[in-house]
Amino acid sequence: MGHGQVRINLIGRERAGVVTPGQEYDQVRNALARLFQEQWSDSETEALVVSKVWKKEELYDAKGDYFMDGPDLALTFSPGYEPSAQSIQSSFDNQEIGGSNKAGTAIDNVLMLIAGDGIKPRHSGTGHTLDVLPTVLYLLDLALPRALPGKVMQEVTTSEFRNDHPIRYQTHGDLTQAEEALLMDRLEALGYLD
Repeated sequence: MGHGQVRINLIGRERAGVVTPGQEYDQVRNALARLFQEQWSDSETEALVVSKVWKKEELYDAKGDYFMDGPDLALTFSPGYEPSAQSIQSSFDNQEIGGSNKAGTAIDNVLMLIAGDGIKPRHSGTGHTLDVLPTVLYLLDLALPRALPGKVMQEVTTSEFRNDHPIRYQTHGDLTQAEEALLMDRLEALGYLD
């Protein structure tokens, strides 16, 4: 479990898998989801550590090429809790969770660390996971596909950068129909488009 992502040791996907796909997988996943959301509590305050448990099909496109590689469960931590920094390496430090002054971790929000010319120093704000790709394309000074979901997080840039780099969208002539279809298929497979 790294940063709130849980993978079940599934036969056929994991090298040493022990859980059978199908009914056993569903039973194990449902039991874990209930345990995390209803029973994992702070030993001192008895407050629930997890506020929401997401199943992979609630977050990712099941038709996507990488659906099976995603976590089986994703956890949204309650305000004041976060996973231990060691958990991402599966190197447990007897502190699976830690206290935090953050408002919680939400699956729809994203932490982006950006530095460089034209970026505001020490800026903090919020964005949605769908905003990452348009923002990266914008920062690379690339034209955005018109159908791309999300928005450019221009608030992370200086006013000079925004003046010198207006958001550009692809015109019909930028991509061939085959290239545009391939791009849309790939974005859909990654779960960016419905």
